[in-house]
This record gives sequence, structure tokens and C-alpha cells, in this order.
Amino acid sequence: MKYHLHENGWVVNIEDFDMATCTQDDINLMARLIAKYTFVIVKNQFPTPAEEVRFAKLFHNPLPLFGRDSVEVRTKGIDPNDADPEGIFLRVTGKKDDGWELGIAGHDEELAWHSNVPWIADRSSIVYLRAVEGSVGSITEWNNTILAYHDLPGEIKQQIANLKTVPLSDVRLALSLQGDDMGKEVENQHRFNLVHTNIAGQTGLYFPFLQISRFDSMTREESKPLLNMLAEHVTNPKYCYQHHWEDGDVAISEQWLGIHRRLHFDRMQERILHRAGWDFPIQNYLEDIA
Repeated sequence: MKYHLHENGWVVNIEDFDMATCTQDDINLMARLIAKYTFVIVKNQFPTPAEEVRFAKLFHNPLPLFGRDSVEVRTKGIDPNDADPEGIFLRVTGKKDDGWELGIAGHDEELAWHSNVPWIADRSSIVYLRAVEGSVGSITEWNNTILAYHDLPGEIKQQIANLKTVPLSDVRLALSLQGDDMGKEVENQHRFNLVHTNIAGQTGLYFPFLQISRFDSMTREESKPLLNMLAEHVTNPKYCYQHHWEDGDVAISEQWLGIHRRLHFDRMQERILHRAGWDFPIQNYLEDIA
């Protein structure tokens, strides 16, 4: 396994890698790269369903987004022979196939900036996407809030140092962008620190701004100016990377210090991605890597 950094300094391109034969050592190195840089890309991966499940289990605690029994997004696994009996993977698609139901996020319109289920306290720290078919022409954009946080003025860093975010409980409403109809807050539950230091000691912003109602101890109206300013800042193109998909591409992203969006794509009936979430394998992430 080899890797090199994109010219932007934070997207990691991994080479000489095969999901079908990779080792735990390979995955541990990949996980350390994800923790430090937030995002890795691997190309030309066409595993069998069983090989894809094996790959997932080399990480820690692989889980589906909503669970296989969710009525609205149930996909019956990724293989009619049930190579994924635990329902680790979900299909991201507008396509129906023999015996399948629709996958998640199957609409043509933009899927706006978001991160993995921020209304759930024990959310997975990593999201995996693999382009299976029909992906050419579609674009997903990721950002890096480590860089964005670093560039904030000192007075803003002081202002936000102890802020906590109040998440929304319904991602569909949160991403609909219909005025102030932003969905319901998660009541009497966790609040997340806006300034977050991850497992590798990297500090940035945990800021899925379209899935945040307000800052704790502030009203929505009081929160709006700061929310809007930070949202504009973190989505500045210099902190973002657009990936132009090809079938066989794998994109794996850390979900604390980055958010992502899918741009409008008018062939979602043809495009299929596999999606899963999991946590970092147990190891030392504070030891630096090149």
C-alpha cells in the first residue's frame, strides 16, 4: 500500500491497494491517515459483497446508517445471496432492481452539506462510500474544518471556544432548506462541542451547520449571525475538494472535522453507491505519520 497527498495538502490518494486482500496493518495505516487528514480516496475497487463485508470488519463496529428495519430506507442488504446479513451496507441510489427497494438519497437534486447522523450521540466516526455503477458525471464535495479553524481570527476562536451545538432530529427537514422550517431539536440529550479535537489530536470545527438548530444557551435568532458567518467560512473553496466519481472509487471520510455534499445529478436512477459507517480500529493515533 502506497499513498500521496493531493496538491491541496489534505486529500490522501491511496495506491497499490486491494480491498480483497488488504491486511489489518493496511487498514490501521489507512485509519491513521483518515484521522490526520480527514479523507482518503482509493480507485479501481470492485470487491465481491463478501470481500466488501470483510473490509468493513477490519475497522471497528461497522453499522448501517439507520438499520435494516428502517421502513423508509430499507435496502435488503447489498446482495441477493445475503452476503451482508448484518446489513452493514446501504445502497445510495434512486434505482430499483429485481427485489430491491429504493436506496437512500436517491433524488436528483443536491444533497446539501451534512455529516453522519449528528442527532445520535454514539454516531459512527467514519463514513465509507464506494461507486458501484453509473457514477460517472456525479460530483461529491468534502471540506476540511481543521484548515478552516486554523484560519479563523483569534477573537473568533475565543468567542467560539466553549460553544456547544444543538442538533436537529430530522436530517430530511434539515436539508430541505425551506426557510426556517429546520426540523425539531433533539430534546434533553447531548450537545456537541463546536471546537473539536479528534482521535489524532487534530483540532477543527464539528459543524454540520444545516443540521444544527442553534448554539446552546442561545436562541435560533441569536445564533444565526455566527452560524451564517462560520458556514460561509468553512465552505470557502480553499477548504473544499470536489471528487468526480468513477466506478470503483472508494471515498472514506472522518465525520467530526469535515462535512460533505452531493451536487445535483440528473441520472440518480442509474447511479449506485454503497455506504456504511464505522469507527476507528483500536490503536495509537497520536503517533505522527508522514
